[in-house]
Amino acid sequence: YLRELLLALPVSPWTIVAGILFLVFILGMFIDATPITVIFLPIFYPIVMALGFDLLWFGLLFTMDLLVGIMTPPFGMVLFYFKGLNLPGVTMLDIYRAIVPFFLIMMLVMVLVFLVPELATWLPNQMIK
Repeated sequence: YLRELLLALPVSPWTIVAGILFLVFILGMFIDATPITVIFLPIFYPIVMALGFDLLWFGLLFTMDLLVGIMTPPFGMVLFYFKGLNLPGVTMLDIYRAIVPFFLIMMLVMVLVFLVPELATWLPNQMIK
């Protein structure tokens, strides 16, 4: 039912995939990656397949999106793992500041892979030939 609803929307397939990735990003801020994958990937897989996108490309974007989500405040799980190291003098604010360059780099790579799918699919396609 959700697949038919999304496919009937008067937007481009790229917008639908961007919306899916945005939802995964938001969920990643609050939920661990495994439940998101187990619950939502079986829902999104047929939608992305029906839209005609490369599933390897989507899988890579989905995984990268999960990684960015779990390191993003307000409840980025990775940030609390680092806080759990109990390093003297290191506050949560220090950890939030330290994660910014990694977040920006990962977002840049995600945008590049989203806009140029060949970055994710070229090497596997060469191995198949």
